[in-house]
Amino acid sequence: MYDCPDDLKQAFDAFVADCEAVVDAHPALVVTLMHEFFRNMYPHDPHIPFAPGAHALDRCRDVLENNRAILGRFRAVGSYLRDAGAGAAAGQPEEVKQRTGKVYGMLWNEYTRAMDMVREAATIITERFAANDIPLDMIRGARVLDAGCGSGRYACALALLGAAEVVGLDYGDDGLELGRRLAADNGLDNVRFDKGSLLDKPYPDESFDFVWANGVYHHTEDMERGTREFHRVMRTGGGGWYYIYGQGGLYWYARAVMNRFMKRIPQEYAVRTLSHIGMPRNRFIFCDNWYVPLERHTSAQYIEPFLRELGFSEVRRADMGGRVTDFDHLARHGSDKDRDMWGEGQLRYMVRK
Repeated sequence: MYDCPDDLKQAFDAFVADCEAVVDAHPALVVTLMHEFFRNMYPHDPHIPFAPGAHALDRCRDVLENNRAILGRFRAVGSYLRDAGAGAAAGQPEEVKQRTGKVYGMLWNEYTRAMDMVREAATIITERFAANDIPLDMIRGARVLDAGCGSGRYACALALLGAAEVVGLDYGDDGLELGRRLAADNGLDNVRFDKGSLLDKPYPDESFDFVWANGVYHHTEDMERGTREFHRVMRTGGGGWYYIYGQGGLYWYARAVMNRFMKRIPQEYAVRTLSHIGMPRNRFIFCDNWYVPLERHTSAQYIEPFLRELGFSEVRRADMGGRVTDFDHLARHGSDKDRDMWGEGQLRYMVRK
């Protein structure tokens, strides 16, 4: 595993300490500067182009230095605000699955064009499958479970790509309601949405030909239990897409710190601030990191043997993301500098039972 270099940890920690000093008086500034750092952690930004040839690690060093200079000047600027964190959701006495559903529900409701949302998801699936030589025939004509369906955009996209039947499972009421609207708006009568737990899926053994689990189990209280359920409901001979967060490097270190710190600012305020600076609506989902109750980071060295021990006959890492913002291939096959930035990358797998 590639850990985050000490000097970058220290630089990022110093930036967060400076944010801590002004967050109550200037929360909008903290949101803006944290967003600026976050977007620079990616190899490519389709909305605000980076300077040609600049590596993300070097950009992040420069952004941290610049952001700290800005924060230092703002300490002397007056403010009507005194407690930006009042009413933040972090301390609400709700179950993790309920709080997670509310976080995503608010973000998904920022989407306004149902057809674009679903077709964008279909494009992502098609590009990632093509980049990793995964046949779409695994989906066509299949009974598919979208485990942790959230907004339902992938459930609807899987139906558009030829699944015979798609079931979306989630615990968040807002996401389930949006999913049903998306299915209706796209004329998809072979998609349904169920409310239930990923850790105790309400389906018999071997119920589905294909199980799609795209970035969900790392947000649960028991990733291993959820993954066992992923295996249980998949039929023998079937397949699945399994995606969880990796670890190591500045990227994952910073995400862990941001997840703890940014809850000082209410989610509604952060979303409104991002809207005021012109961030496109389909990009709001990135700040899930700031507000989800749980975000677990895992190594390939741990999860790959775990998947094989469950009984999957094939566990193949899909390290060609297929999107310009993906860094999986760089993290695995790039330079030491790439690994200092992105650690192990994102852990995406094509599995067969």
